[in-house]
Amino acid sequence: MEISEVSELKEINILETNIKYQAVRSQGPGGQKVNKVNTAVRATHLPTKTSVFVMDSRSQFQNKKTARDRLIEKIKLKNYENLKSQIQEKWNHQTDIQRGNPIRVFTHKD
Repeated sequence: MEISEVSELKEINILETNIKYQAVRSQGPGGQKVNKVNTAVRATHLPTKTSVFVMDSRSQFQNKKTARDRLIEKIKLKNYENLKSQIQEKWNHQTDIQRGNPIRVFTHKD
């Protein structure tokens, strides 16, 4: 088990007011219905500028729920990657011996 100390990462609060939803037309083949109905949803988290695009369902409401869940998951993953890179950077800093900082060994005679 590895224990590391890193600076406290500020937790991102994902409020519904910080998410912008945009209804757009679905892409790809699907017949006449695709060209008339705005069922696909693009959700953007405004503070982090992270966005996802969902067109899984025919229901705009269902796509909106799916987009919100995927957006939250993507933001959490990005936050986890930042924490992981901080830990790796701290580890690299500890193991890095720089020129001018030699290891000194003192020996004495009995």
